[in-house]
Amino acid sequence: IYRDTSDYVSRMNRYSSLAALEVRKEGRRVSGIDLAARPLFAFLKTFVLRRGFLDGMLGLKVSILYACYTFYKYVKAWEAGGEGTR
Repeated sequence: IYRDTSDYVSRMNRYSSLAALEVRKEGRRVSGIDLAARPLFAFLKTFVLRRGFLDGMLGLKVSILYACYTFYKYVKAWEAGGEGTR
């Protein structure tokens, strides 16, 4: 359970760093397509498929934050792989 948005964002930063390490450990390369498409799909999955829209503004907020987490995870993996230095 998160106390508030600040708590979620703080944890999101930590967890996205750990998840990025896992992506790199698995040997997966991250492309620009991943950076654009994966957050979009994360949002759609949360808001539409998991019916976040039924929760109104809270569902929208959670869906956006999950998309942000997904973006951070892949952009951190991209940077860790050296792709982010170009």
